[in-house]
Amino acid sequence: MNNQGLMTVDVEDDKAAASETDEIYSAIAHIDKFNPVAYLESFYKTASEDTAMQIVLFFLPGILYHLPTNVRTVLDLGAGPTIYVPIVLRNKALQIFTSDYAQVNREVLQSWVENRSTFDWSEVCGLISSIESSEEPPSVMQDNARSKVMAVLEVNVHEIPVIRSIHWQRKDCEIPQKVRACIHCVLSGILM
Repeated sequence: MNNQGLMTVDVEDDKAAASETDEIYSAIAHIDKFNPVAYLESFYKTASEDTAMQIVLFFLPGILYHLPTNVRTVLDLGAGPTIYVPIVLRNKALQIFTSDYAQVNREVLQSWVENRSTFDWSEVCGLISSIESSEEPPSVMQDNARSKVMAVLEVNVHEIPVIRSIHWQRKDCEIPQKVRACIHCVLSGILM
């Protein structure tokens, strides 16, 4: 523990064989201390080399296979800076709402929807495409998914209402009341 009460973890760098200290933050600290670029570079840039990421991405399309052929509305609640849920739902969902608690993550999501992301999702898309047995190129997968994302929402699962505000939304797009009501019903049993 450091003098701020935060746990630190030593991480060995295989390339340099040196150690550095990375702080582990509490959930509330993520609102202003989380670095989405470092997170994406660490876990998603080489998704095909990361066993844990391969497992997550392998099972996600299989789980979604059991959904109806067409799903009207999907909410990716607490997406972080990631877009793999819209990618795997691009051919099932009519509209997708993505969300996160941290402003920095919502900005990353918005930049991806607006096709100005600095992170290259090609490897993740390629892995998903392989799992789906699809010939769709990563750029087409992303364009299809982007077209389905209607809004990026600010959320806080520790408060009611969970949806706090609309960070970004497509012109003439409304947030379905059912999305707000459903989240309230599910979480009211947990929070109260």
